[in-house]
Amino acid sequence: MEVDFDDIMWIEKTIPKITTEIDYLRSLESSPSCDLSFEGLFEITCLDEKGIIFLSDEHNPGQRVRISSENEYGGAYKIVEKRDYTSSEDSRRVEISSVLVLPDLLNFVPHVNPINPPLFGVTCLGNGNGFDHNSLSSGYVIWINRRGILVNPPAYSSARLEIEMGIHFSLISNVILTTSHGDFGSGTLQKLLHEGEVTVHATTTIHNSFVEKYSALSGLPSESIRKSHKFRKVEVGSSMKIMGAIFDFFYNLHSSPSIGFKVEMDGKKMVFCAGQTLDVQRIEDMYSQKILSDSRKKEFRWVVDQIATSEISFLDLFHFDPMKVDQIIKNIAENLTKESKEKLRIGHCHSSVTFPDSLKRAPGGLGPESTFKIPVANSTYFTATTLMESIEHIMFFKGLSIHHAASLVQIANPVEFKKGTKLIGENEKVHFFNLIVSGEVDVEYNLPDDKAWMELYGVEVDDVYMGGGGERGQKKTGQL
Repeated sequence: MEVDFDDIMWIEKTIPKITTEIDYLRSLESSPSCDLSFEGLFEITCLDEKGIIFLSDEHNPGQRVRISSENEYGGAYKIVEKRDYTSSEDSRRVEISSVLVLPDLLNFVPHVNPINPPLFGVTCLGNGNGFDHNSLSSGYVIWINRRGILVNPPAYSSARLEIEMGIHFSLISNVILTTSHGDFGSGTLQKLLHEGEVTVHATTTIHNSFVEKYSALSGLPSESIRKSHKFRKVEVGSSMKIMGAIFDFFYNLHSSPSIGFKVEMDGKKMVFCAGQTLDVQRIEDMYSQKILSDSRKKEFRWVVDQIATSEISFLDLFHFDPMKVDQIIKNIAENLTKESKEKLRIGHCHSSVTFPDSLKRAPGGLGPESTFKIPVANSTYFTATTLMESIEHIMFFKGLSIHHAASLVQIANPVEFKKGTKLIGENEKVHFFNLIVSGEVDVEYNLPDDKAWMELYGVEVDDVYMGGGGERGQKKTGQL
């Protein structure tokens, strides 16, 4: 991928050798003879008349892979890898269906105790690298004033958050994309198509890559994808405010365009970075070879210093083979200070990767331990913006002018209720209405015991009693 130098005016001054950086890091990720062009990575081969392909492994002479398509497997492809096809031993067999089966959302575990989003904090969606069936792919939700920003959301992020943690999608209307890698942010298009009115924050280079990639995968015109959301260009090298917090973006040390950031609120901060940004030994080596400029070396030193004084920070490793991942982790463990390592959590790596005692892996699921809450003072910004957002997401108030929305905010009275508090009784007259800013409300009502009433409104008896799971005269409970 080529970097759009016109996109960021200061890039020539700050990163004068960014293409040299990228070329150098790509050479480390592959053997010198490896061709990283499309033609070098892919070879199109057809099945023979018997429906079989034999592939040889140049690195392991005598090792062959047999791929066959057989009717007895329902159109699936059977892959057998072994040295001697006259023997049934020394083989590995894999069957790949010709039909892609998507995950069943019903397999997600429904939440028992929904979380109350913190004023400032982060929830880890997973820690895997996208190629490991034993772990969920990494991604994050940054909480600012009890509203969320998805960072590189994996597939089904919104559904998992709502089903497993009780987080309604309206609480998260912003997405940050930090890289053009396909496994990072694979749930972004789902978020855009399902919900709309989402703002995507990224550099122009990363955003263009996202649009064109998913246009090719989905068949949707790229212009349609662009119109599905609002795009806000990230200003790398200068501070910008998002939802009341201050963000400082920087370029990661990686073989493709990738950004990290520091986010600060009420004097507390978190840092998110990726690639080899914290590999101090690698940075020194590149600087000694004049691949990194003085300003780039100082920038990475600044990131390390910010982590040491942060509340919590995260490093996502990109795709290297396990041996290189082990070396990167070893370099980080040996060169970072004790304070930095205590604050750091590492994600986006295979579950088989081992960590030294001084480093910690990011949480791997949506349990209580996956959310880090950072104590900050409440702000007037939180009260005003949350009320405005609550109004915005109610269909009844769609199209309300800024003047009238501001009038509602001025007369609104924020109220908190303890768990189990009864708000309104059935058939009671009320002179107010409530907007749910956070939490859940149970709605209980008595099932009708009047057959005439059901006939009047065309309601079948089985629809109410059999499908609803209740008996006549009993209460039915739903959630909002």
